[in-house]
Amino acid sequence: NETAECGKTRDAAEAEYKARQWGAVLKLVHKKACWSSAQQVVRTRMQVRSLAELERFADCVKAGRRSKDPETQGVVAACEKRVNG
Repeated sequence: NETAECGKTRDAAEAEYKARQWGAVLKLVHKKACWSSAQQVVRTRMQVRSLAELERFADCVKAGRRSKDPETQGVVAACEKRVNG
């Protein structure tokens, strides 16, 4: 979905991610329709990392468990260790 609003949402998500504003990132990546199929990898990566940083480890695992992205898989593995003790 390539609307001006969606472009602003994605740009804001990337800026907040770089600024390590994890709560803001989660709000911005929640608008799934603003992210194309190709952009879903980036969206999921930002979502999973944000959840991990906020110590929401079970949510981190749930959000990223189907990802094929190696970076996301690494974060999910770390979250799984925290969930499973």
